[in-house]
This record gives sequence, structure tokens and C-alpha cells, in this order.
Amino acid sequence: MYRLMLVTDQGDITEAFRSFTEWAHMGFDVPILLSDVEEAKQRLSRQEADAVAYLLPKDAGQDFFSFLSTHPEIVGMEAAGDHARLRRELGITRRILLEREEQDGLDDVLPMLQSDFFQTVLQGGHFAQDELDRRVAMLKLHIRPAWPVCLISLRMPQGERFLDEVWRYGSERLENALRNIFEREEPDMSYVLQVLNPHHMRLLAYPKEKMDPGDVELRVKGHMAQAQEDLKEFFDLDIEIRKCIVYASLYALCAQGGGN
Repeated sequence: MYRLMLVTDQGDITEAFRSFTEWAHMGFDVPILLSDVEEAKQRLSRQEADAVAYLLPKDAGQDFFSFLSTHPEIVGMEAAGDHARLRRELGITRRILLEREEQDGLDDVLPMLQSDFFQTVLQGGHFAQDELDRRVAMLKLHIRPAWPVCLISLRMPQGERFLDEVWRYGSERLENALRNIFEREEPDMSYVLQVLNPHHMRLLAYPKEKMDPGDVELRVKGHMAQAQEDLKEFFDLDIEIRKCIVYASLYALCAQGGGN
């Protein structure tokens, strides 16, 4: 059930809300009825309602509107004075609240879904252009499919020995450590790493701003040189770059199944 508050000094509005009997059917608890604006603001600040209806004198109404503008999480609705209009307003408000819940739920899992998408690409996933556009938009990815990307294949010769004999924290923590190095953010480039096994990794590099393929290649080479130095310094690990291929676009990479 959603929580609703009415804030008004109008007796007919208060009576319409008080005599309404379909709150549960409309998806709401019996509302909080208030005439004191300051009390309403205090209780809304404590998140005691999901939505609010109000009808107040001009000065008080402007003050209350200013308060609500700083609390966008609270949905406003019309303070209807008859049950037919109230029923309609409650239906609209419930839809808004439901849509927000769905979006919040998507936002909670969005990083995981974004990671799954990039892992699929790095594993050789094939996407047609329209499907790729749809996924990029749905997942709110900050990547332009028409811009060039670079796919780097890496080999870690002593990876298995390092994991078994040197590294004492498990494969998951080693993967996180490698991500911290290879996925280090740069002003104009982003990187996504996939560890295929203790010996092999793949790295996807894509620009944050429009670049020529040659510029992407130069940025990636500089990034990889620094990553190799960091691995040697902090872990005494060597990384071999087996392939470093720049594709004209993400479309081109995915059309070939991730370079496979």
C-alpha cells in the first residue's frame, strides 16, 4: 500500500477524503489529513508519505510548493473535492509510483546487467545492429556503437603458478585486483576486463568522445604500457599482449562475434 497525505484548510476537501471508502482498492492506506503546513513539511521530511495532495491559501501554497520542489521523491496529486475525481487522481498517482518502483528496481540491477552485456561481447557474443542499439539504450551504456573500439587479448604466463603458490587471497580477489589495474578510468577512454582463466584475459577499450581509430589505438597502447608496469611493480607479474585489434565500431566487433 502507498501512503498519502492531504494538506488543506478546506473543509469540503477534507470531508471528501474522510468519507472515501476505496483506499485499499486503489492501493493506498487511509491518508494522513492535516491542515498545518509546518507539521506536514516535518512529516514529509521524515518520509511518512509517498504522495501528497494539497489545497492551501496563496502564500502557504507557494511555500509548500517550494518545499515539494526540493523533495522530488514525493509525488504530488490534485486535492479532488469529489469521489469521482479523487478516484481518477489516485489511479494516476498509483501508476506514477509503480513506474518509479520499476525504474528503481532496474537501477538496482543495472550495473550487473551492464557487466553481463560486456562479458557477453568479450566472450564472442554476436549482435545484429538493431539488437545492439536496443541493448545499449536499455542498459544506459555510455558507449557509442558507431565509434571505434579496441579488443586486446592478453596472456599471463605465470598466472596459474601465481594463483596457486604466491597469491593467498583467492581467484576472485585476484580478478578484482587485475580489474583495478586494467579498468583504470581515463578522461577519454573506458576499459572492461574479462578473465577467461588464470592464463588468458580480454580487454575491451572504447572512447568516451569521438575519435579516429588511430587515436584509439594510441590511447590503448599507452594504457597497456602503464598496466604492464603496474603489474610488474605491484605483483611481479608479466603480461603478454597477444592481439590488439581496433575495430571501426562496436557494430563491426559484434558482427564478427567478438573477434572470434
